[in-house]
Amino acid sequence: LRVGPAKMELLLDVPMASRRGALFGFMQMEERKVVVKAVEIPIQVLPLPTEGKPPGFSGAVGDFNMSASANVAEASVGDPVAVDVLIEGRGNFDSGEAPKLSDSAGWKVYPPKRYNVDTGDPNTADLINRKLGFNSILVPEKVMSAVPAFEFSFFSPTSKQYVHLRSQPIPIT
Repeated sequence: LRVGPAKMELLLDVPMASRRGALFGFMQMEERKVVVKAVEIPIQVLPLPTEGKPPGFSGAVGDFNMSASANVAEASVGDPVAVDVLIEGRGNFDSGEAPKLSDSAGWKVYPPKRYNVDTGDPNTADLINRKLGFNSILVPEKVMSAVPAFEFSFFSPTSKQYVHLRSQPIPIT
């Protein structure tokens, strides 16, 4: 794969060369158009390996961590339990899917809602190191002692292998 060449026109404020110098304490500026060029860069893109690919792999590539927490520690059968699963790290967040419940037996599971945990100005935000949240509503259909673990798989370019994350079950009374 080749990226570039690229060219961009910029408008810069450049101090004016004036015999009088600053006017009322302010440097006089003039706007100049500057063209910045970048050369073509070759990039080697490798296919993802088929060996060791977990069944739950949905395309996420990077290095990630995962944690899960519930909004309550006690619930009755039929009460909704909100679980937030946080994925953070460095990589392509847009190609992965929400973490899956490891065992949904005894739970009514609603589709997760994705939300952005990153804060700040989106124009200056770090687009590689990110935090992404998923909110899942689970309803116990019988007496349960814990919310089951959530699972998330990705390919790590650092270790060059697939990684399968599993959260801890969340105790619930």
